[in-house]
Amino acid sequence: MIDDLNFTFTQIQPGLTISGIVAGFVDNGEDFTLNFSGGSATVDTSPLNANQLSLNIGEPVNVLVAEFDGLEIDTIFITRPDNSIILGSQTSPVSPPPPPPLPPPPPQAALDPITGGIANPPSPASNPVIPPQGNPIFGTVVGIVDNDEFLLQDANGTQILVDTNLPNNQFLSLVPGEQVNVRGIFDDNDFEAFSVTRPDGSPVFTAPPANRLFGTVVGIVDNDEFLLQDANGTQILVDTDLPNSQFLSLVPGEQVNVVGNFDDDDFDAFSVTRPDGSPVFTNTPVLPPPPVNPVLPPPPVNPVLPPPPAFNPVIPPQGNPIFGTVVGIVDNDEFLLQDANGTQILVDTELPDNQFLNLVPGEQVNVVGIFDGDDFDAFSVTRPDGSPVFTNTPVLPPPPVNPVLPPPPAFNPVIPPQGNPIFGTVVGIVDNDEFLLQDANGTQILVDTELPDNQFLNLAPGEQVNVVGIFDDDNFDAFSVTRPDGSVVFSNTPVLPPPPAFNVLPPPPPAFNPVIPPQGNPFGTVVGIVDNDEFFRDDDNDDDDRDDD
Repeated sequence: MIDDLNFTFTQIQPGLTISGIVAGFVDNGEDFTLNFSGGSATVDTSPLNANQLSLNIGEPVNVLVAEFDGLEIDTIFITRPDNSIILGSQTSPVSPPPPPPLPPPPPQAALDPITGGIANPPSPASNPVIPPQGNPIFGTVVGIVDNDEFLLQDANGTQILVDTNLPNNQFLSLVPGEQVNVRGIFDDNDFEAFSVTRPDGSPVFTAPPANRLFGTVVGIVDNDEFLLQDANGTQILVDTDLPNSQFLSLVPGEQVNVVGNFDDDDFDAFSVTRPDGSPVFTNTPVLPPPPVNPVLPPPPVNPVLPPPPAFNPVIPPQGNPIFGTVVGIVDNDEFLLQDANGTQILVDTELPDNQFLNLVPGEQVNVVGIFDGDDFDAFSVTRPDGSPVFTNTPVLPPPPVNPVLPPPPAFNPVIPPQGNPIFGTVVGIVDNDEFLLQDANGTQILVDTELPDNQFLNLAPGEQVNVVGIFDDDNFDAFSVTRPDGSVVFSNTPVLPPPPAFNVLPPPPPAFNPVIPPQGNPFGTVVGIVDNDEFFRDDDNDDDDRDDD
C-alpha cells in the first residue's frame, strides 16, 4: 500500500494500492478526485458511476490501481480503512502480493529480435502449444485491396476482406478470378488469415510460427485485454478478441503463458494458460479438415441476349475521342486524364464496385465517350497499340453492307458502344431534353438526351419509341430515340461525310439557261412622281408615258 509522504506519480503502477481522501465528484458523478500524499488524480470506477458507490467527500479510501495513464486511475477495487468493500467482490485482493521472482534465462539462449525476450523458451510439460486451427473459407478472389489484403467472395456471394498482415514491402501473388482456401479468424471488420492455399494445395501465404510469451499480469485493460510483463520487464498489451459480453478470469499478479502473434501495437492471443496447464482462454477449435479441392460451378459463358425487335434499329453513337495521359487513379472505375492541352478530365467507366481498371499513372490511352455533367462517361478505353483496357461494346454481327471507310489513326481507334435497347411509351415530358418512358413491365425510366438548352425533343405523351443508351446513376443516357416506323426523334451520332471515293461534286448549272435581263426603253425624262414605285416619263413621243415599273 502506498501512503508515503515522498510518494510521486512516477511510482503509480498497476497492482498497487493508494490511500487517500475523496475530494469531490467530476464528469457528472461518473468519476471522483482522490487526494493523496503525492498529489491528486481522477479515479474512474467504470462500469459503475462514482456517485453510486455511497462515497462521501472527505472520506478516506484505499484504491487498487488497475491502469494509470498519467492523469486518471482506472480501478475495479476500492475499500475503506476498516477493509469494508466499496467496489469489487470479496475475492478481489486489497493489495495483491508481489509476483514471485522469475527464473533467469539460460545463458545459452538467444534473444528474440522483436520482443527482446528469450526466443522460443521451453514450455512446461503440462502446457503444450497447439497452433490455432482457425475457420476455413473457400471462395474466389474478386479484388486486390492492398499489398496484403484482398476481397474473397464465398459460395453464398458474401464478400470478405482477408488480411495477411505482410510487411509493406511484400505482396501476395494473387489475381482476381483465382479460387483459394483461407484459414484464419474474424477480427473486427476483416478476416485475419493463418494460411492461403490454392485448390491444388500450392501455398500462397502461410503465417509465421506463433510466438510464446510467459510473464505476469500487471493490469486488466478491458474485458478481453490485459498487460503482461515478461522476464525482461517489458509490458505487452495482450488482446484475446472476446465478445463484449465475455470477460477474462484473470487478476493482477497471476503468471500465464500466452501463444499468439504480434499485430501492430498489441499481441493477438491464440491461447492463454496458467503454469499448471489450466486454460484461461483459447480460440483453437478442433475442426474437421476442409473438403478436398471443392469445385465451384464455372460462371456462365457470355449469356446471349435476345436481339431487339426488327422495328427498333440500334444506331450506335460514335462518341467523342480523347487521347491523353493517366495522371491519377480516383476510384475503382474513375481516373484523371490529361490531354495534349494540359486539361485534366475525370473519366468514369461505371464499373461495378468489385471490378478495377488495369491502369497506372503515366500510361497513355485513347478514350471514347460523352461528357456528362462534371465527368466524361467512357464507352471504351484502349492503349495506343489497340489493346483494350475497358469497353462496354458487345460484339455484334456486321451490318449487311460493308461500306469501306478510311481507317482511324493507328493511335486512336474508336470503338462505338451499342448500348441497351428499351421500348416503351412516353408518359411525361420533364425538360427540353428529358422525358419519362414506361416499359412493358410498367417501370418508369427517366431518359436524358443531353440536348442544348435551346433545342427541344419532338415528342408528346402517349407516343411509343425505341431508346438505345446506357444507365447512368438515376437516369438513362440516350444514344438514339426512334419511332416504330424507324423515323429518328433524336440521335447523337454525328453524320460524317462519305469517304473520299464517294464524294460527288454538284453538277454545273445548265449551259442552255442564260439569264438575259429585259431591255425595255432605255431613255426618257421624268416629268412626275405618281406613287412610291411609279413615275411619268417623257420619251419625246406623243403616247401615254406612264411607267408602272
